Amino acid sequence: MIHSHKHTYSHICKHTVIRNYLLVIIAIMSSIIILLFSLFLFTSPSFSSGHHQTPPPLSPSPPPAAQIRLACKATRYPDVCVSSLSKPGRVPSDPNPSQIIHSAVSVSIEKLITAQSEVKSILDASVGNLNRTNAANKYLQQLSYSLHRTRATYQALTRGKIKDARAWMSAALVSRSPLKYVNGTKEVVETMSSLNEFINVTSNALSMMVSYDNFGDNVSSWTPPATERDGFWDKTGGPKVGAGPSLGFPSGLKEDVTVCKNGNCRYQTVQDAVNAAPDNNGVSKFVIKINEGVYEETVTVPFQKKNVVFIGDGIGKTVITGSLNAGMPGITTFDTATVGVLGDGFMARDITFQNTVGPDTHQAVAFRSDSDFSLLENCEFLGNQDTLYVHGLRQFYKKCRIQGNVDFIFGNAASVFQDCEILIAPRQLQPEKGDNNAVTAQGRIDPAQSTGFVFLNCSISGTDEYMKLYKANPKVHKSYLGRPWKDYSRTVFIGCNLEALINSDGWLPWSGDLSLKTLYYGESKNTGPGSDRSKRVPWSSVIPDEHVDMYSVANFIQAEEWAMSDIQNFAFIRLACNATRYPDLCVSSLSKPGRVPPSPNPSQIIHSAISVSLENLKTAQTKVKSILDASVGNLNRTNAAKTCLQLLSYSEHRTNSTDQALTRGKIKDARAWMSAALVYQYDSWSALKYVNGTKEVAETMSFLNGLINVTSNALSMMVSYDNFGDNFASWTPPATERDGFWDKTSGPKVGAGPSLGFPSGLKEDVTVCKNGMCRYKTVQDAVNAAPDNYGARKFVIKINEGVYEETVTVPFEKKNVVFIGDGMGKTVITGSLNAGMPGITTYNTATVGVVGDGFMARDITFQNTAGPDTHQAVAFRSDSDFSLLENCEFLGNQDTLYAHGLRQFYNKCRIQGNVDFIFGNSASVFQDCEILIAPRQLNPEKGENNAVTAQGRVDPAQSTGFVFLNCSITGTDEYMKLYKANPKVHKSYLGRPWKDYSRTVFIGCNLEALINSDGWLPWSGDLSLKTLYYGESKNTGPGSDRSKRVSWSSVIPDEHVDMYSVANFIQGDEWKMSG
Repeated sequence: MIHSHKHTYSHICKHTVIRNYLLVIIAIMSSIIILLFSLFLFTSPSFSSGHHQTPPPLSPSPPPAAQIRLACKATRYPDVCVSSLSKPGRVPSDPNPSQIIHSAVSVSIEKLITAQSEVKSILDASVGNLNRTNAANKYLQQLSYSLHRTRATYQALTRGKIKDARAWMSAALVSRSPLKYVNGTKEVVETMSSLNEFINVTSNALSMMVSYDNFGDNVSSWTPPATERDGFWDKTGGPKVGAGPSLGFPSGLKEDVTVCKNGNCRYQTVQDAVNAAPDNNGVSKFVIKINEGVYEETVTVPFQKKNVVFIGDGIGKTVITGSLNAGMPGITTFDTATVGVLGDGFMARDITFQNTVGPDTHQAVAFRSDSDFSLLENCEFLGNQDTLYVHGLRQFYKKCRIQGNVDFIFGNAASVFQDCEILIAPRQLQPEKGDNNAVTAQGRIDPAQSTGFVFLNCSISGTDEYMKLYKANPKVHKSYLGRPWKDYSRTVFIGCNLEALINSDGWLPWSGDLSLKTLYYGESKNTGPGSDRSKRVPWSSVIPDEHVDMYSVANFIQAEEWAMSDIQNFAFIRLACNATRYPDLCVSSLSKPGRVPPSPNPSQIIHSAISVSLENLKTAQTKVKSILDASVGNLNRTNAAKTCLQLLSYSEHRTNSTDQALTRGKIKDARAWMSAALVYQYDSWSALKYVNGTKEVAETMSFLNGLINVTSNALSMMVSYDNFGDNFASWTPPATERDGFWDKTSGPKVGAGPSLGFPSGLKEDVTVCKNGMCRYKTVQDAVNAAPDNYGARKFVIKINEGVYEETVTVPFEKKNVVFIGDGMGKTVITGSLNAGMPGITTYNTATVGVVGDGFMARDITFQNTAGPDTHQAVAFRSDSDFSLLENCEFLGNQDTLYAHGLRQFYNKCRIQGNVDFIFGNSASVFQDCEILIAPRQLNPEKGENNAVTAQGRVDPAQSTGFVFLNCSITGTDEYMKLYKANPKVHKSYLGRPWKDYSRTVFIGCNLEALINSDGWLPWSGDLSLKTLYYGESKNTGPGSDRSKRVSWSSVIPDEHVDMYSVANFIQGDEWKMSG
């Protein structure tokens, strides 16, 4: 009986696109290059293996050292920069500046993930130590925000949004480590060192962005980051200060929910209303109307609550008040905020935010914000020390009143305060003793950060109570515009009215001369008695008139690009999403603020769709990790969760590669790799369905289904973009050849153009033999000796004549491995695993399994000797992109050749089996091959139904399928005797549909009489019969007669046959075959 199910637990290693570097090495430098690459040989932290590495006989191609060194001169830590970017494969050959910066951001992400792992270890080791546990938990949260912003930076760079990239990378760098307060163990010390590395590489990436933004592609003009004090002024392009459209509160907003104190509303607390806001809201605002009243509560607007809007009844009427302060046990300044906002796009109007802690206590925040694109208008902030904590990202305060005394506007955001009233309040219980008050304490830690405080047309004065004290004794009541909280503190006052209470020094040191040489404190065209600069401290500055506009709302916080163009963006998004299978999901996922830039082009929308897939993939990994943690003692569920995590890691790698391919304009590569990412996600879902016995597993499978759908959407848009270009209106949902859709072709026709063949002149690096006369006696030992991530060069393993009884794996990190034997039947690699054995899946049965890209083999037999009465038993399995096998033999029965994924080419090969013996979801071309059907049962005279192929495409947008060109399909001598004796019971077919969108074509092949007149076999009932594509063209032989073919098979139109050429179907003319 034919098995109707195939195992899809796939232990597939991560793999990357082949990098082809030009090797330019003069003889006297060769030894140095070898040493460098042995030291810096790249291994991805997520996919490193424990295999022993043998130094290669030749050094891999060097990275573009000159370009890297030039770019790194623009950083604060150039040696760190050069070493981190010089690892093989880190940057492409002859990189442009954008590619170098992308690589630098990738380094930051890798360091950050390592830091997270180390902090998690501290947390795990801190049971019973409350302080260290709390510090580790808080820092893990900070690092997660930093990771989000760094990944967003990468996407912004891809979309050409350099200002967003700088803002988000600046925020990623803001993170302050609470670990320094619990630095009492070796592990904490080592982790803080790792965190310092992360800060340095992040600073480097940010520094390069500043140069790129200001000096463009000419890397030789790039310079290390500098401040206005050094004469550096950021390039400006927006309206001048006071000119251009005003950034203001949008009109016509209607409340979604209402909060009131009298019980007549659905919500009586602000926090309950916030909790009701949808997570990751799309383009629309979620408006909370807060009726007049005093709301004594602590409110948090978390990260996932985007576009939340508070509207009150007026300053002093709608009041949110609290009394937390940093003197309380376990409370940090960050925690004291009466209202704390993390979700982007926050807005508020007509509200008082208050912290009632008195002036004799510790830090006590009334309002804290980490919300990018946040706008507060006509709001009041009341407190004493640290009233308003503008922690990070871009914020705008308009017509607000801010009151306090010590550093009462502080943080490291890029914030503009326009038309605001700044009021200094008395500081002590005995205020007549005097005080030193600073309005601001800006905390920029790196000169490349785009952060700082800008005050435009504001008034700086005191409360009535403070002014009475000041006038009574001005010598003891001293107030200053600011003091430097961190080294690169930046604050400017432009066109403001400074009352007499501002001390003539203007600015206050923090401690001694700390930061005085690196800060930037600027003033321009201020008025009032406090604006006299004749006695100002020498480390403050007058802003040159020609550079004042750098601090306009448009230039400093990019206000012109804030999400006021949501409606226009929505139209573009809807058009693009019409090209997907799940358009509503597509629209909702892409409509979130900041997800796509204003007036996006198709490439930018596709990049955004890929980022949605990556974000969902990360969430899926977290959910599966939770399943694994909860599965102690349950071996089946543990194994399934581990398999799923591995598969998702491969999917993440291919998705990231897709994003990079799009950036380089390699749309065919992008489609191939996103198709593979979808394969792995589907296999992850399949891995869990066998252990679906808990609510957590069921919920995770549901989430994985959503992940599959958003990945499908991104892939669908790529298909339309590839075929129809920039015209959104012409984009259509993915379709198959059955629907009349044919992929655009441009390469040589079938049978024309240069042949994709095995390169000549390859010389072996190592040899394997059975007689003990070689260094290696097993194939696996020779594979293990191949260098990891071996550049563009081939690593050739010569396998001498002999029968090698072993199971061989070529893992992901072993790229460009080549097997050369002594001929079919002479060099034989054989095994006998089958899926009926305990704990063995179909995937695991492979005698030889390859996942490293660029694999090649010639003159070898791959065999699985499990008999025809056993279960699935694979002789050869491949997930190797750009893999080529020539003059090879594959012997088995059920599932002989598992062409699992990516692009593969089989030339002049012999493939033998019976049940579905060529199967998988790769894009594979079989040219000039001999396909042999073998007897199936121990009692073969009883008859059978054999299918040559079982192609497993799961989505119509996938660029996968099987193409047979000029092949012969017949039977072994033994099978042909059985067939001729009783042809009615021995039925063989060209294929059957393993999955819904199965695709297989035979072109110019010789089909012998054993092929049943139906041609093709259903899987089960009418499953997949309306969606598959099975095509035939110009075949010969008695089995090619189509007069009785099943109705759901097709004749390929002559004008579309060339879609299946080696060049068009697997981009064979772009493969790198040289040694």
